[in-house]
Amino acid sequence: MKKPKEYSSAALKKQILANAKSLQIAEKWAEAIADQTTKHVDAWIKNRSVVTEADITRIAHQKLETLNSDLAYIFKNRGKIL
Repeated sequence: MKKPKEYSSAALKKQILANAKSLQIAEKWAEAIADQTTKHVDAWIKNRSVVTEADITRIAHQKLETLNSDLAYIFKNRGKIL
């Protein structure tokens, strides 16, 4: 069984920014996307006692899809061979 891991909005933001950099998205726009997405996920998590990494990925992906579909695709499929 996997050990529980505490959610970190800073780690989520860092991952989004790294993905945005790989797509060569302008730094200011990438920051805005990452901020909006982490705030969205933070608000979603607020009233939940337990969430999975898959939940976090799904909610972040939904928000990213509205902001930048290419970034959403890369974020959702990170770690997979495409």
